[in-house]
Amino acid sequence: MSQCSISFAYGEQKDGFQVTVDEAVLSGLIQAKAVPSLADFPAQVRQALDHPIGSLPLKDLVQPGEKILIITSDITRPVKSEEFMPVLVEYLNEAGIRDEDMHILVATGTHREATEEDILRLLGPDLARRIPVTSNRAAAPGDFVYLGTSARGTPVKINRLAVEADRVILTGGISFHFLAGYSGGRKSIVPGIAAQETIQANHSLVLDAGEQVGQGLVEGNPLAEDMEEATAMLNPSFLLNVVLNHRGEPAGVFAGHWIQAHRAGCAFAHRCFGVTLPEKRPLVIAGAGGFPKDINLYQAAKGLLNAMAAVEEGGTVVFVAECREGIGSDEYFALAKMDRSREEKEEILRREFSIARYIGYLNSRWARQATIRLVSALPADQVRAMGMEPCRSLAEALTGMDPVAFRHCWFMPQAAGIAVV
Repeated sequence: MSQCSISFAYGEQKDGFQVTVDEAVLSGLIQAKAVPSLADFPAQVRQALDHPIGSLPLKDLVQPGEKILIITSDITRPVKSEEFMPVLVEYLNEAGIRDEDMHILVATGTHREATEEDILRLLGPDLARRIPVTSNRAAAPGDFVYLGTSARGTPVKINRLAVEADRVILTGGISFHFLAGYSGGRKSIVPGIAAQETIQANHSLVLDAGEQVGQGLVEGNPLAEDMEEATAMLNPSFLLNVVLNHRGEPAGVFAGHWIQAHRAGCAFAHRCFGVTLPEKRPLVIAGAGGFPKDINLYQAAKGLLNAMAAVEEGGTVVFVAECREGIGSDEYFALAKMDRSREEKEEILRREFSIARYIGYLNSRWARQATIRLVSALPADQVRAMGMEPCRSLAEALTGMDPVAFRHCWFMPQAAGIAVV
């Protein structure tokens, strides 16, 4: 029987590690789909603005003299804003909106404020010079206006700039999100431009949500529905979201009503990157996909999440992620290594929820669900502290493993580029 190699990227080494298998087992190979990029992205953006989903064209919604607030993602969310924002601003200029009547709010949520360098990368030098830019400061109470309380008890406090604007335009990218189902859309508001209190209350809903929270889940997802209810209190005027392909290139543009256009974008992202497996298997060999997806464990965890969704209870996951910059979050590490009961950890999260803490909490659960052999550059003592087995190579991780096991294995070389749903 002929054999072939499956490569797993490690940092910037595209073929960092290989595993040789019989071709017969390639039915277990799960690859990121090759989605073509748009031929003329700026033209596609204009087309979407003129022919929106569930809305009048943007030029027919805005009026000269109105104050327009454009919300954009921060530097941690690569969405090609440096390419579509100039098109959007030029379009608004043509509709009679002056530069001085526009303001850009960076949806940093609880992240740090955007630096001058960030703003240049997000907008390009021309827009960075022409349009005033502000970052959301979640911990600054005076920046927010209380709009009401959601049905699930979330106090909805939204950035004053959005509340006082005549028109609010949401921009960003759509991809799978392990809590909200999908990114983009309403996430520009919560957590994007919300107060710390609002973000904390919304995100902590995950602790009582069970199986309702996860990638691709929107209907019945308490976090997603709470975000949507909060966003409806502001009722943005328009949305422009993009979907990037496996190479980080624009593959789809969606514009229009902030719910309907976002739903269409989510459906497209699902077709591009969603993977439904017929069964879980006792062995999963996966990789985050190389740099920058494996720059640290916090970032690589998206790939580990998909690997864990594919493995049987009590099985083995071999996960390749260089983690050249370490774990990436003290909060992640603290929860991942904490030797306390599940209930005690959840109580900590209820008091001080953060995404990093929650992923660390998940990591501690994963380490009990299956044996995890982590192929990384992390110090061995750190890996062991989190309940995982440290390895320096894929060969080491596979030592003693019967090749027959590969017949009942899922191979995921780009686990962070897919979503097991």
